[in-house]
Amino acid sequence: MNTPNILTLSRLIIVPFVIISLYIQTEETAFIALILLIVAWITDILDGHMSKKIALQTKFGAFFDPFVDKILVSFTFIVLGDLDIVPMWLVILMLLRDYLVQGIRSMVMAEGTILKSELSGKIKFGIQMTTLIFSTFLVALSYSFPSIKDWMFTAILSVMVFAVLQAYYALFDFLYKNRQIIKKWL
Repeated sequence: MNTPNILTLSRLIIVPFVIISLYIQTEETAFIALILLIVAWITDILDGHMSKKIALQTKFGAFFDPFVDKILVSFTFIVLGDLDIVPMWLVILMLLRDYLVQGIRSMVMAEGTILKSELSGKIKFGIQMTTLIFSTFLVALSYSFPSIKDWMFTAILSVMVFAVLQAYYALFDFLYKNRQIIKKWL
């Protein structure tokens, strides 16, 4: 097990702590969730950098890294939706997109082909993480400054809509760039 794969596994371990922290619903636990999300994003950046720049790429990492990213993002968005911080219909749209791509990747991987991540997909993940961090930050602040709740939900809705739109752009980019491989399955 190399360092990038250990970093990926550490992200997976962080997920339940983010969920628990958000559900406790205190200022302290909201900030804990915020810090954990930032740490998770940093580990993703580090493991990607290390695996490519130091040539530590593995088949495990190629599959498991985007899978763990989906778990982190999906579960955090589900919790924020369940807590009525983001609209659940937007969460569902995000989940449908992410699991469609993961399903396609899994089908193609069964044949031994690994579909590489496109730049638009990496940007999508960055926007999703930024949305989660921004939303969690506003939730944490709202405990000390209740007056921000008046505009907090509008701000979160705006970034969430942008994140969903960009996610679907990344989906179409992924489908287009991998159309020859995907045609074999249709």
